[in-house]
Amino acid sequence: MREIKITRGMVVTVDDEDFEFLSQSKWNVYRRKDIVYAKRHTPTNEGGRTTEYLHRVVLARAMGRMIAKSEQTDHINGNGLDNRRGNLRVATAAQNNRNCRRRVKNPLSQYLGITWRRDLEKWQARIGLSGKNVSLGCYAKEMEAALAREAFIAKHPELYARSNFANIRGKIE
Repeated sequence: MREIKITRGMVVTVDDEDFEFLSQSKWNVYRRKDIVYAKRHTPTNEGGRTTEYLHRVVLARAMGRMIAKSEQTDHINGNGLDNRRGNLRVATAAQNNRNCRRRVKNPLSQYLGITWRRDLEKWQARIGLSGKNVSLGCYAKEMEAALAREAFIAKHPELYARSNFANIRGKIE
């Protein structure tokens, strides 16, 4: 594991096998919402320039093929500057969105995908599937709802849903 310095005093983490290739270019900070990525500008054959994102370059090298425009690169741990091959995977837009950080600034619940149902006076576990929020049940305790959601995403890794308990994921059935 190596680090490449980019602009604004930041660094990108990459695997040793990608370090030499990637460190030949100057990489710039690119901020999208609350996540920071690295990008570079490369010349095109037509005399213009195009933008390349470091995470897409790394994943393409790892897969041995170009990443299609319709494919997205998902950072498993949510850190856009952690571009080790083991932290990157190809995802659909829906899968990538499920692995994003909480969007609500002051949620009632401390857990992603858990909301308080005032009408039922219970905690509801939910997850997004096919563009819709699907209920995973209502529970008396917030932790019960969070564990129910965790059990669901553990059984469905193809969803790429962000875990509330990343350090113990895999231990929950």
